[in-house]
Amino acid sequence: VIKMGLYDQRSKILFIAFLIGVLLKLYIRNPNPTDEVKGFQINKLSKVRTLFKKLLYTEREGASLSVYHKNNLVLHLYGGYADKESNRLWEENTHTVVFSLSKAVTSMIISHLVSKNLITYDTNITSIWKEFSLNNKGNATLRHVMDHEVGLITFGVNLTLDDLMDDNKISKIIEQAKPLWPIGSTTAYHALTRGFIVNQLVKRLIGKSIGEYLKDNIISNIQYPEFYIGLPEEINQHVARISNPHLIESIYEWALRPLTFLNLIINFIKNNKVASIASNYPEPLAIMKNYLPYNNPKVYKLEVPSANGIGTSRGLSSLLSYFISSDFISPKVKKMIESPLKYVDDKVLANKIYRGYGFSYDIHPLNSSKYIMSFIGNGMQVLDVDLNNEIVICLIRNGLKPGLQGHSQYIGIRYEILKTLISNL
Repeated sequence: VIKMGLYDQRSKILFIAFLIGVLLKLYIRNPNPTDEVKGFQINKLSKVRTLFKKLLYTEREGASLSVYHKNNLVLHLYGGYADKESNRLWEENTHTVVFSLSKAVTSMIISHLVSKNLITYDTNITSIWKEFSLNNKGNATLRHVMDHEVGLITFGVNLTLDDLMDDNKISKIIEQAKPLWPIGSTTAYHALTRGFIVNQLVKRLIGKSIGEYLKDNIISNIQYPEFYIGLPEEINQHVARISNPHLIESIYEWALRPLTFLNLIINFIKNNKVASIASNYPEPLAIMKNYLPYNNPKVYKLEVPSANGIGTSRGLSSLLSYFISSDFISPKVKKMIESPLKYVDDKVLANKIYRGYGFSYDIHPLNSSKYIMSFIGNGMQVLDVDLNNEIVICLIRNGLKPGLQGHSQYIGIRYEILKTLISNL
């Protein structure tokens, strides 16, 4: 009787949530009347254009999709608004903040340094950065840092934007920071802080920051040099204005997934709200707030290799294509990073994820025995890399999505692209 009662109650909740979802969907339908798709694709990817048009219809602002195959740009589509409020349309060279897709670039550059035998994933950080050993961090390796296992989702000190621009100050703050968990014991997504740690490490290793190395040593090799970590001021005019999802969009998203939302809240409380800490530290770069620091030109020029890379979809996909299709990474390291090290519970993300070498992975949609590198950034920016087939897919948007809204549409687009480009199917 008790079980039946619980079942009936759950059914009522699901029905009410579904009803709310339908009503909200009717209320917010066609948020983007400017759904004209611009750009090009090779003939056999023409169906992707149709799918992108459907996606663009649901965008609050604008979006861009690019695909590279064997280091050739085979699709670059875009549409909507770079700033709807000012009626500024998304153009061919519109840039936007790609949030955590920046981590893919950082991790590839680290793989490059490993390829050059400058460091290994098992190198102890203190062998390069002695002061990092303070407060029980002495056994941390590069692998721990890259795979979010150093317990430093916060450095424990309030920081201003000016502080973040002071390299020496940040270095000393990281050195004094105390891990929230013993090194290697817990996987907890370092949404923002990983970039500061890795940048300090790379500077000590090669004498340049990640952004400087990208600009000085890499970008001239790229077909479309349209990606930056630390944006030059002259590019500001091309950057789209980001907007957070409206409350009604968030309600709609969770009304369709009430049990997922409930589970998220339970995990949020159970894990002592670490998701909020990781997403909002340091505060000048907070992600889960009702303000958006990423529209600030001072933030544009700041180097945060974990969160504020700025570029076009073709620029980012061009960069990743170069990384995997050239000798930038050695065959040995490519073989190493093509598969994850573990499938692990992440305390911040509150779910299980395939991780290794600084990358996140997904099971290959067309071959369950293989993997693709797969990154999702704030607001549903997406980057997928198929190392074996040399395919890069990048979707970026400036109207940020709540939760997983838009993910199922992207999965359909990704499947169509991979199915079409992988010739042995």
